[in-house]
Amino acid sequence: MVDISSIVAASGTSTAIKPPDQTLGQDQFLNLLVAQLKNQNPLSPVDNSQMMAQLAQFSQLEQTKQMTTAMNAFIKQQGAANATGLTALLGKHVTAQGSSFSLTPGTPSPLSFNLDANASTVTVQVFNASGIPVRTWNGTNQPAGMQNTTWDGKDDSGNTLPTGQYSFTVTAKGADGAAVSASTQMTGVVTSIRYDAAGPVLIFDAGQVVQPSAIVNVTS
Repeated sequence: MVDISSIVAASGTSTAIKPPDQTLGQDQFLNLLVAQLKNQNPLSPVDNSQMMAQLAQFSQLEQTKQMTTAMNAFIKQQGAANATGLTALLGKHVTAQGSSFSLTPGTPSPLSFNLDANASTVTVQVFNASGIPVRTWNGTNQPAGMQNTTWDGKDDSGNTLPTGQYSFTVTAKGADGAAVSASTQMTGVVTSIRYDAAGPVLIFDAGQVVQPSAIVNVTS
C-alpha cells in the first residue's frame, strides 16, 4: 500500500470537498417529476392525489420564484428613484441627527439639540477629533423641544482652537433628578451625494456624512 500522507505533507495543500447543494431548484424538481412518471410501475401508477400534490408544490415553487424576482426588481427601482430624488437637496441647508461639525476660527459654530422633556440642568460638552473634551458649559431650566446655542471656538481656558472636526454631547436631568433624553443635531449645506454599497449618503460642506434617514429639516 502506498502511504499518501507524506505526499500531502510535502505539498502543503489539501483539496476541500464541496458539499452537495441541498436546495432543490425549479429545474431539479421538474426533472424528478418527469423521471418519476417515466419510471412508474404501470401496474401501480402514481396516485392522482400524490400527483396533484407534487404539481401544487411545483406551481408554488414557480410562483415564489417569480415573486422574488419581481420584488428584487421593485426594490432596485425604488432605490434608484430615491437616490435620484436626493439630488434636489444639493445646495440646501439640511439639519440631521448627528453630533459632528466643523470649526472655523472666528465663526461661531451653531449647536442644536432636542429635549424630550423639561430639564432643570443641561450640560453641553465639546470634543476635538481625538475625542478629548475641550469645552463644557451648563444651563438651567431648559424647556422641552429644540434648543439652539453657539460655540465661540474657544476651550475652557479661553484659548482659540484650530480649524477641524469637532463633536458634542448633551446630558440633561429633570427636576426630580431623572435623566432627560436629548438628541443632538447638525446642520450643513449638501455639496454632493455619494453612492455607497449600502445606499446613497449626503455629504455636507464641512465633510460630514449623513444618512438620508437622519434628516429632520431642509431649508433653502
